[in-house]
Amino acid sequence: MTEPISTSEVVFPGDRLSTEEEFLPARNVYVENGIVYSAVFGKAATEEGKMLVNSATRDIRRMKRGMFVLGRVVGVLKSVIFVEIENFSIGSMEFIAGKDGKVVLMAPRRPPMRGGMHERHDRGRDEPKPAEMGDVVLAKIIMEDSEIFTLSLRDPEAGVVYSLCDECGEKLQLDKHGEGLYCSSCKRTVRPKVSTLYDNSKAIEELLMRNGQSNEE
Repeated sequence: MTEPISTSEVVFPGDRLSTEEEFLPARNVYVENGIVYSAVFGKAATEEGKMLVNSATRDIRRMKRGMFVLGRVVGVLKSVIFVEIENFSIGSMEFIAGKDGKVVLMAPRRPPMRGGMHERHDRGRDEPKPAEMGDVVLAKIIMEDSEIFTLSLRDPEAGVVYSLCDECGEKLQLDKHGEGLYCSSCKRTVRPKVSTLYDNSKAIEELLMRNGQSNEE
């Protein structure tokens, strides 16, 4: 184990510590464009080729690829959904996003016609979006760049976990088949990508805990 770079070197959130080529990121740090920065107030140190910050408060981790995250839909366009990701805590550890996410939507397939042409797309029969404005979704990080996470809703657990009716504001309920949502007040129905954990806060918390612990440094 190598000696700390300085036992008295106090760093603040955002302070530059090293490059990834010099030291791999460990506890309470994050990386942007190959530069390792402090995520907390504490003392910088190196251990076995890794850069870390010893904090007297919480052990802060950055969310990363492969993790499930919880967030609220804040923008819906034709081909992309934007999600504001929430931070979450597990015991003394706090997982922070540091940026928001997006879900890239696949264009619907058009059935072929004779001669290799495709049927004209009927706007009235557009497939519903997997989530709408204000929905709370559970998603998995599949890619990231310096500005945003790319999220996926393909896992069974991923999808809408909480939604309100656009018409009356009542919480939407699962239909009897568990494939769609409906409003018991105004009878409105919608067909988003519904998570198998819809409206089950305890199961969502347990999933985030397991996922976060399995992604520790």
